[in-house]
Amino acid sequence: MKNRSFWDGLAMGTAAGLMLSMVMLMTRRREMSPMERTRMVVGRTARQAARRARGVLSDMAGRFSG
Repeated sequence: MKNRSFWDGLAMGTAAGLMLSMVMLMTRRREMSPMERTRMVVGRTARQAARRARGVLSDMAGRFSG
């Protein structure tokens, strides 16, 4: 096995990083439209509200069952 120096490792890491960044740039998602963004935010808010309501209901049920 060949002994690699620090500079060899740095060059290989730089090359790998450049290739990875190019792949990520090429596969970048398209920009979302305002309607899609709004739909995503509303969906997330609704899921959070449902999760909180479930927690409150289970707390109330726990209080009354004891």
